[in-house]
Amino acid sequence: MNPSHRRFRLSERLLRHHLPVAGASSVLTAAIASVIQSDHAPYRWSMATAYVSLALLVATLATGPINLLRCQPNPVSTDLRRDLGIWAFILGLAHTVIGLQVHMKSIWLYFFRAITSTVLKQQLRPRISPASSLTSR
Repeated sequence: MNPSHRRFRLSERLLRHHLPVAGASSVLTAAIASVIQSDHAPYRWSMATAYVSLALLVATLATGPINLLRCQPNPVSTDLRRDLGIWAFILGLAHTVIGLQVHMKSIWLYFFRAITSTVLKQQLRPRISPASSLTSR
């Protein structure tokens, strides 16, 4: 494939898939965030990105069966399926980052918080098990 054809194909995918999916995802995320009743904005955005990411994942997985029902060829990978999966991942990653803000009150506390609970310290303590004694020989 020559470079000019590759550039044309990428720009075509950008216009036909990425921009519409990004626009629809943004509108759906904002609409769902405005419908969720909570005073905590990160919670609303976390839920909204989760629902839209899940919908994009379902759309990604549904492209194959829809092609079969329409009696069209069903290749292993198509541009639409790939691009829907990319946007499902992007929104899923956004949901993870925002969700850490919701549950940890700050994303950095997840990585740098000191362990103060004695129960948690006991759970994290290394234990001797029969399997570990077999592997040490």
